[in-house]
Amino acid sequence: FANCGGSGMTLGLLLAIFIASRRKDYRDLAKMAFVPGLFNINEPVMFGLPIVLNPILVIPFILVPFVNSLIGYFFISMEFIPPIAYAV
Repeated sequence: FANCGGSGMTLGLLLAIFIASRRKDYRDLAKMAFVPGLFNINEPVMFGLPIVLNPILVIPFILVPFVNSLIGYFFISMEFIPPIAYAV
């Protein structure tokens, strides 16, 4: 539940750029990085925006997987979804 769309949930960031961004360069980057993001490859987003040295983007990049894990834990503990019981 924590890493859908690559580490830091960059697929969600790409969707947010498609919906809300007015900057053409961000929208072009999102178009280019969307298909690799579907396969959990997020380097085009990380170095294209750049997330790496930008404190405004790196803080959500670190916190979002933690929040997603908590949401997944909540839904499993409330038995809305079953726990994974398959060997990987």
